[in-house]
Amino acid sequence: MPPFSTTRASLSFRSYPNLDGTHLIDLSNFLTNVDALVELAEHLGIPELMRTIHKLYNPTKTILIERGVCAIIGCLYIDQGPEAAKKFVEDVVLAQLKGKDLTELIKLQHPKYMLQTILKESGKPPPVSRLVRESGRATHLPSYVVAVFSGDRCLGEGAGTSLKRAEQAAISAALMKHFLKEVKAASTPGGSQEGFRPERKINFYNGQPESDVKTETAV
Repeated sequence: MPPFSTTRASLSFRSYPNLDGTHLIDLSNFLTNVDALVELAEHLGIPELMRTIHKLYNPTKTILIERGVCAIIGCLYIDQGPEAAKKFVEDVVLAQLKGKDLTELIKLQHPKYMLQTILKESGKPPPVSRLVRESGRATHLPSYVVAVFSGDRCLGEGAGTSLKRAEQAAISAALMKHFLKEVKAASTPGGSQEGFRPERKINFYNGQPESDVKTETAV
């Protein structure tokens, strides 16, 4: 079992069992890209243990260090079995996710539609976006804070230099922090998906255009 498969299996069955395949691949790609593996190798002191008759310069050095990590996982798999390799991935490789903002690693496709669908399938009130704070609207550096509500419950809050960016951050926060376990169950839009609408045509501001949104007090 190669390291990519080991990582994905570990993500699927242990650390993030409720994420769907697409989101697991996003995390797997982060954990197994060259930069991440080189950083892990340096943390483990692998470059100091490598011996070669050649002087190592980038990009050759980077490639060899990355392969060194993969070789360790492969050796564990061959010598001690798949469970030992899996444990190494979980204890060492997956530790790179600690402290990371998953919203920066996972690409949420059609977030408005996804949140709308999650709430509908859960029997909860539809999402409503509200501008809760703002400053400098008439300046070159405006700041907006938007919250997404379902009924009286605040699902997520986000900030941005425009209402659109702030709302996107709030919706992303709602999906990742409040509905992470339900993301897998949400329908994903396809060619014949009933009720699917493009993101730009979904308005959470109670029908108001963004330019007309007034400040409201957060619940």
